[in-house]
Amino acid sequence: MPFTVEDINELIRIVEANPELKRALQEKLVDAEAIQRALRDPEKRNEIRRIVLGEEWEDIPTLLRQLAEGQQRHEAILQEHTQVLQEHTRQLAMLIETQQRHEAILQEHTQILQEHSRILQQHTQQLAMLIETQQRHEAILQEHTQILQEHTRQLAMLIETQQRHEAILQEHTRQLAMLIETQQRHEATLEQHTAQLNRLEMEFQLLRNEFRGLAGRFDGAEYERRTLQRATAIFNGGSGGSPESPAVRRRLKQWLRAAFNEIPFNGDPGDVYLSDIIWWKNGTVIVGEISIKVDRLDVVRAKQRAELLRRAGVNAIPVVIGDDWAMDETRELAQSEGVEWLIAKQFSEKILEFRRLPEAADDDED
Repeated sequence: MPFTVEDINELIRIVEANPELKRALQEKLVDAEAIQRALRDPEKRNEIRRIVLGEEWEDIPTLLRQLAEGQQRHEAILQEHTQVLQEHTRQLAMLIETQQRHEAILQEHTQILQEHSRILQQHTQQLAMLIETQQRHEAILQEHTQILQEHTRQLAMLIETQQRHEAILQEHTRQLAMLIETQQRHEATLEQHTAQLNRLEMEFQLLRNEFRGLAGRFDGAEYERRTLQRATAIFNGGSGGSPESPAVRRRLKQWLRAAFNEIPFNGDPGDVYLSDIIWWKNGTVIVGEISIKVDRLDVVRAKQRAELLRRAGVNAIPVVIGDDWAMDETRELAQSEGVEWLIAKQFSEKILEFRRLPEAADDDED
């Protein structure tokens, strides 16, 4: 007999009045389906969430919203930062995709050409077979005239096939023309790339030459500095140094003003203030040029700058100092112009005489 509404209500009342019976029924009746039905009811779902997670759960949505807002701000900043990178990546991907399409087209064209060659070979074989068949047909026609109609039909089919072949060949010709055009565009692009590479190579050569020049000047300056540091040992005493030294400039000013009542300005290469070294001992003054490889200009400058001091009444000796001659002719020029030298620890005769001079009392005076 089915239960009525009154029966169900009475049953509910009995269960509610008996806690142990209610708990036993809940353990028997509360299954996954019952939990899912309760979760579909908003009020029961909120009650279940409150009981399971506690009162603190009510604050979690607010915290989550704040966290989400902060995350959104961070994501917006990151998105702004990454947009440029994404755009660069997209452009690079487009270039790569374009190159890949070009390579795919070239591969496809190569396959088409190979297929065309195979088809043409088949056509040649078929034509040879047709010729052989035609010859047999002519022999048979002499004996069997009735086969003529069949042969005519087959010939029509061959003509139709030949027309299709001609259409295919025309299409192949068109595709080959497109391939040639594409190849020409590629060649034009390669020429542009080659021109760009040539320009880059020229710029690289210029930068390398500039670097070599800077390196050479640095090495020369370092060699000159070390030579000035060793000047006392090189010349066996005496005093002096670079015209940048105040003591050397005072000596030069005394000599020039005493002779000319002024300091002459002759410009390079005759300006004695541009000498690499001025060194004096016992009334003799060395006017020197210092280079790792002594060249013609070093010889000319040493001679002209020493001549200025000679006109001022100073016993000046032009000297070039280095590790080697730039050319063999440079040594011959120095000898012919009366320029002394110290090359690779080898002294000319007057430099040896200068080394043997005793030091005077006023050599160390400023």
